[in-house]
Formats: sequence, C-alpha cells, structure tokens
Amino acid sequence: RRVHGDTTLMLRFGPCAAVLLALALAAFGAGAAHKFSGSMSHVDELSESDEWDMTVEMIGAFYAPLEARMRDDPFSEAPEQVHLAFTNEPSSMKVMWVTFHNKTDVPAFVQYGAAPNELSNTVVASTTTYDCGILGGWHGWIHAAVMGALAPNSAPFFYRVGDGATWSDVFSARSPPALGPETPVRFATWGDMGTVIPSGWEVAALIAKNAETAPLTFAHIAGDLAYGGTGRVIEYEPVWDEFMRLLQPIAQSAPLMVTVGNHESYYNFTSYSARFSMPSESCGGSGNFWYSWNVGNVHVTSISTEHPNSPGTPQYEWVVADLQAVNRSVTPWLVLTSHRPFLASDTFALSNHEIGSGLISTYGPLMHTYGVDLAISGHCHIYERTFPVNTSTGIPVQNNTSNFVDPGLPVIVTIGTGGAFYPDSFVEPPPAW
Repeated sequence: RRVHGDTTLMLRFGPCAAVLLALALAAFGAGAAHKFSGSMSHVDELSESDEWDMTVEMIGAFYAPLEARMRDDPFSEAPEQVHLAFTNEPSSMKVMWVTFHNKTDVPAFVQYGAAPNELSNTVVASTTTYDCGILGGWHGWIHAAVMGALAPNSAPFFYRVGDGATWSDVFSARSPPALGPETPVRFATWGDMGTVIPSGWEVAALIAKNAETAPLTFAHIAGDLAYGGTGRVIEYEPVWDEFMRLLQPIAQSAPLMVTVGNHESYYNFTSYSARFSMPSESCGGSGNFWYSWNVGNVHVTSISTEHPNSPGTPQYEWVVADLQAVNRSVTPWLVLTSHRPFLASDTFALSNHEIGSGLISTYGPLMHTYGVDLAISGHCHIYERTFPVNTSTGIPVQNNTSNFVDPGLPVIVTIGTGGAFYPDSFVEPPPAW
C-alpha cells in the first residue's frame, strides 16, 4: 500500500478531512493477523533545501516567543516535558522531565502510588544538564527517576514530579503488561515529526486524542524527532523543548520509545542522548542508539542507521545476538525498527532502499533467519506498506486480503510522514512487493 497526498490508508482518526497524520497503529493481538491503520492528507509542497534555508536570525525570531515564555512565565517553574520509558523490568517505569529554575542543591523527586491521593512512594531523581546550540545554548535541567515495585500486569498507578515545593499535576499510567503470547499490545508509531514544519503539532494532538479512547501500550518514533537544526551543523535547543511539550500529553501516560535518525546527529547527538533514556544497559545495547525491549507479546529491536552497522561492527554483532535470544514462545511477534528505510519505492535516494541495496542486503537475511514479522522505518516522507516480501528477490506473498497469517516473510513499513513533509514521489509502475 502506497500513500502520497490526500489519501486515507485504512482508518482516519477524527472527523476532520484534513488530517495531517501518518500514523500507523499496530494492534498485536493473540491472533496472527497483521493490522495497520493511519491517514494523511495533502500538504503544500516543501523541498529539503527550503526546509534548511532558515537563517540563524529567522529561526531565532520564529521561536523567540517560546524562549520568552520559557524565561519569563512565572508558571515555568513547574516541571514540564514529562515522559515515560520502559526499563525492561516488569514492575518499573522510568520518568524524565525538565525544569528551568531548578538549582543544583535542590533535589527533584517523583512521588507515586496506586491511587491519586496515595502517592506513598518517593524516589530522588538524578539531575543533569547540557549546553550546546546557537543563540545562547540551553540552560535547563533534566531529571530522571525509576518508579519501582509497581503492581504488575498493566496495573494503574499515579505519579507526580517536582522539587517538594513545586509539583506537576498528578498523572496516571499503567505498569508494563505481562509478557506472554496472549497479552495484546497496541502502539502508535511514526517518524519524521518536527513541530511546525508544518504539522508535527497536529499529529501529536491527534495521537493524544485517539489514545484517550483507545489507550496505547507505548508510542514509538522512528527517528527525526524535533528537527531542531537550523542548518547542516547547528541546532536551536528551544525547538526540542517545544517538541517535548507537544509530546507530553501522549508520553505522560504511554512510554515513549525512540529510534535515532539523521536529524538527531547535531553536536554528536548531544540533545538526543540527554533527553531520552532507553533501556540499553539491560540488553547490552548502546545508549539510545541500539537497544531492545519486550512488552506483552512483542519483542522490539531498534537499530541505528546513523552508526556503522555492517557485518563485523559492534552494532551488527549485537543485533544478531539480540535476535537470536528472542524467546518466541513468550514474545511471538518480532519487530525491527530503524530510521532509514529497509525497503521503499520512494524516488528520493532510491538506490539506498531498493532490492539489492545496502541496508536490506545486510538486514534482510537476518529478518528471514530470525523470523522478523514487521520492520518499521522513516526517513522517506511517505507511508508505504509492503506485502510480506522476500527481501532478496523482491517476490511478495500476495492474496486477496490485507490479513496474512504466519506468512513467513516480513512486512516492511515506511512511516516517515509524522509532520515534516517533503514532496516525495513514487517510482512507477509500483514494484511487485
């Protein structure tokens, strides 16, 4: 299935016909049928060069109100940018947040419990910062804490974060679901988001609205998150702040898991590395770059296409070991995520993501050997879903339905239309896959 322009994929969320959304919701139930859904609509054409032609002065003027709000709003003392992440422990969850008036000698805390008025557990958070970027860099504080001893099996819990004097609202979430083949998982995944180039803000609002009635087990972004860059080598950090504010309505309740993209590479990935904490230590991975997690009936392996990943590299050897170790009797669904696409019929850099190209030639055999069910990528600003496909020959499994029961081949999804748009076009005629 290929989508470009004003097209509905399978389900449209919300009544508005101009839904600027490319959201794939994967519902992994106890059965074996793949289900994917999402929607997007026509947007004005942009070009990659136009996107990066903003000068330092232009970007500073554009985001100046955000900077002023951050510095001058008396309510900005409150914690913000709250987001959760899995830890790979069945009874714990990590929470991170940002403050701008914290002092190093004032500790930060998370309080949590089984009811909103019974926050009986308190954990002292770590506090870090970083400073990079143009127009003054960044001068906030990032706090992180692990909420442990949670009641297991998707049990509800409540929490707030703060410094003892100023607190956030009390948020609700659920502990990680039990591992096992009968535990369904529902997650939202998208890539290439941004804030206002042009519609990351609307994508975030629509996902949050959908999650109100159909809660997510987790959310996942397949790289190119905030688009904080104002050129090829410099970045404006308040863009990250606004991006994380947009995501808080989603991520305060559903763990936000991230895959690194090329637009996170500024200053050696400093902002990306500081603002997230993926569970790489528990699986032998590397920071927020390559790691994996288990949730319900799914194992997800996230790789970095921004680091060496060919056979013989540490990352490749880790991926092989990680896929080998998956217990399919516990997590029968196996998902592989990257930023740059394994396979796509977008004309943009086509030689990098067609049959026989580097990434699919490297990882396609691993998909077959270890039975990857679903591969998710971004980078190309399109939505495209393949048939279950032989990644060496390009020959797909085809039938008269969109459901495939144990096809024995991976379905590959490119979902790089999460808000930052580019006038991509598809090759014609469409490949058989």
